[in-house]
Amino acid sequence: MGCARAASSRIFAVVLPCLAAVVVALLPPVVQPFPLADSQAAALLECEAEWGMSAMGWAQGAECAQAQAITCDQDGMVTSLDVHSSGLNGSLPLALTRLSRLHTLDLGFNDLWGPVPPTLSTLVRLRTLVLDSNYFTGRILSIVSNMTLLVDLTVAKNRFTGSIPPAISRLRRLTNLEIDSNNFQGPLPQELGHLTALSHLSMSSTALSGSLPGSISQLAALQYLYAPMNGFTGSIPTAFAALSRLKMLALDFNPLMGSLPGALSRLTTLTQLTLSGTSITGVVPRSFSALTRLNVLDLSNTKLHGAIPATLGGLTNLQILMFSGATCPLEGTCEVNQNRSSAFCRICSSFCSTCIPINAVGALLLLLLAVAVVGGWGVWRWRKGEQGGGEDADAPMLKPAPPCPHIPLSDVIRATNGWAEGRRVGGGRWSNVFRGEWAEGGKGGEEAEEGRGGRGRKGRVRVGRTGRVMGKKEVQVRGGERRG
Repeated sequence: MGCARAASSRIFAVVLPCLAAVVVALLPPVVQPFPLADSQAAALLECEAEWGMSAMGWAQGAECAQAQAITCDQDGMVTSLDVHSSGLNGSLPLALTRLSRLHTLDLGFNDLWGPVPPTLSTLVRLRTLVLDSNYFTGRILSIVSNMTLLVDLTVAKNRFTGSIPPAISRLRRLTNLEIDSNNFQGPLPQELGHLTALSHLSMSSTALSGSLPGSISQLAALQYLYAPMNGFTGSIPTAFAALSRLKMLALDFNPLMGSLPGALSRLTTLTQLTLSGTSITGVVPRSFSALTRLNVLDLSNTKLHGAIPATLGGLTNLQILMFSGATCPLEGTCEVNQNRSSAFCRICSSFCSTCIPINAVGALLLLLLAVAVVGGWGVWRWRKGEQGGGEDADAPMLKPAPPCPHIPLSDVIRATNGWAEGRRVGGGRWSNVFRGEWAEGGKGGEEAEEGRGGRGRKGRVRVGRTGRVMGKKEVQVRGGERRG
């Protein structure tokens, strides 16, 4: 008995402290009533007056936990000020720099204006600086170059000027850099490649120019490179193929030249590649079939030419595929949506045409066009019948085209021998017509003649401008896409 009691005592001596620790861990944390430091309250009240804000509870002696839009440390020093989308109006008061322990400053989506004071650079503890969607001016990128702890720098949609200074390379911890829609000028510095933690680089709609530096390939963590509507020239560096984590590469509407690097096919994590409105030349690399995660490929309004690789038909994740508007004709088409349950086939084509979304207005225009074409054809047939008609005078009227059978792209490509020139039977400004043979039922590739009662189908493939796959003797493949 004595041994049993001693053992029980030892067990309780071990278990009870553990249970007590668990109970303490489950209790909600006790919020300490840290009072707002007098120096911080005075600085905040100056900001409040400058921005025309209602009372935020920033009075001297107020508890930090009760004040709005701020957090404090145990000394009552402000560590975070977040007044995003608060309808603020005014400039940046110098008092803001007295919040010396700030690690987060978010002033985004307000009506703040004027130059950012150079003294803002004294806030060296900042990790997040958000100034986007205001009317700020000045050379912000030079001001922030000393904030070496910055992780997130968002200054898009302002009126900032100047160039991107080489000193920005000091921001080695930066993961997000958004400078879109400003008046930045000049080339990108080679030192940009030192921002090795950067995962998101967004710099659209600026006046940046010059060649894209190959040093960008050193940004091993980069996932999003968004830089349309700038003045970048030269070719796309093949070194970009080293960006093994890249998911988006958007360089639309830059005067880029040169060929489309086949090395980009090594970017196997890529989901969006958009180069519309550039002057890139050459052919679409067959190796792009390795980009199996792509859901957006926009090569419209370029100078690409030659055959669209049949291997692109294997990119089953593609949702948007655009080759339209090329100044040099591309040959062939590729399916936009390979949804096997679809009642019709959506294909976006090129041939110096424009892919038009099938919306209500477009559908109405297509309907009017169809009525006009059918009416004109009917008048022509009637007149021909009146004149004797020839061998087709007694032929029956064509029946309305049945709904599109879902013909896999690979089958159509095989049926036309890879869009071979020998299969091309005509065309014009808006479309080309190819002759092809395939089998019903989705197997494809078998020769079949019309009128023998089998499952085969023989006809022509029209690669044109808008619509869907239709027809019995003539399968009309018209590009349609929706961007959203």
